Amino acid sequence: MRLLSTTFILIIFTVLASCVKPTPETPSEPNSELLLSRFEGIEKLAVAGMSIKKTASIDDISMSEAEGSRQIIAAVVDALKIGDRKAVYSYDTYLNAYIDMSELAAEDITVDKEARRISVRLPAIKTEFSGREAEFHEEHYRVTGLRSVIGPEERARLKEQMNTLLKQEVKSNPEFAALVTEAGRRRAESFFRQLLASEGYEVEVSWK
Repeated sequence: MRLLSTTFILIIFTVLASCVKPTPETPSEPNSELLLSRFEGIEKLAVAGMSIKKTASIDDISMSEAEGSRQIIAAVVDALKIGDRKAVYSYDTYLNAYIDMSELAAEDITVDKEARRISVRLPAIKTEFSGREAEFHEEHYRVTGLRSVIGPEERARLKEQMNTLLKQEVKSNPEFAALVTEAGRRRAESFFRQLLASEGYEVEVSWK
């Protein structure tokens, strides 16, 4: 297996206001308990995501690339075989940014009725890999001559290798988490300002 590249696409989620309980029909001055109650039942508020793609190929090792006696022997044997055997596969996974709303408490919301200002201190953004099945695509396939086909078992092994290596790369490179976290912070701040501004107050958002 040769790892060819890693690319990513940053996705800013549209946080749906429908997941938040509406303002009570009977008008009343907002307070921390009343505002907190609007978020009851929400465990994770997804605010941003990143699609990360890893590309790898299955092909013969050339003599110039071979390292060690085993690879050199394999390269010599492959060079004697008739035909080509090469395929390129891509593997997509997703890194999500979210807010754990169970960490938001009444003391994190301050209502200044005289200044008409609401201050909200949000829990820190967290990241996690998506629980949905990662996507595995065959981008190129060429097996000719007397070469053996690339079967389901070999593809499954490649998929597992790519999954392990991609997650290791994301965990070891803080840039991935930093990018999706910063995007999530901006989206969350905008969402909470718009949501709470409907109470007729200026909204100030900070982070724990």
